[in-house]
Amino acid sequence: MDQKVINLTERLDRGIFKLARSLQEVHNTGELVDLTCREIAHSIGYRSVWLQWISELNGNGSSLLMASGDKSQQLEQYSKAKKTNTRILNKSECPEDLPQVIPDARIDPLVNEDFVAALGIRSLVIIPLRRSGSTFAYLMTGSFENDGNDVPEEAEIAYLTELGDQVSAALHRLNYSLEMSDRQIHPQELIHSLAMLNKY
Repeated sequence: MDQKVINLTERLDRGIFKLARSLQEVHNTGELVDLTCREIAHSIGYRSVWLQWISELNGNGSSLLMASGDKSQQLEQYSKAKKTNTRILNKSECPEDLPQVIPDARIDPLVNEDFVAALGIRSLVIIPLRRSGSTFAYLMTGSFENDGNDVPEEAEIAYLTELGDQVSAALHRLNYSLEMSDRQIHPQELIHSLAMLNKY
């Protein structure tokens, strides 16, 4: 294996190890997404991350649960404009177990053209979050107009796959903690928590 690839892999592994430890300390989805965004920005360079909850009530649609990074405000504004259904993929065949890389979202028929244009997305990476054998959400990231097309290398895809596993486990822990806690929970957070718990 090329030494450059070895060095990259080792650096990304250190990032995953650090993230896994830090995720044990988060208390809500906002902290989780912010932490994940900072890790991805540091390790790969993508500066925006968002979490899409798959809603069975919306058919094959999805709703924005949380966003972080440079494009977080635009993502939230777009989601509000589209109400509860923020459809990103035009087909129901979404990735089930491995990250899906879309090199140029502007010309890929799988991606919602309106969403791509509104956010200025160039390359898109869709990371399935799975629990008990099924996908319940997607963690998404990628490059935007000023970055150009930025496709992750093989080692970076492996990193994003492991990162998805860590985020999925952390979300599951958060939802379990919310279910078992007697504290007052914000209604929106409770709704999303119960929705996720119903998937398991």
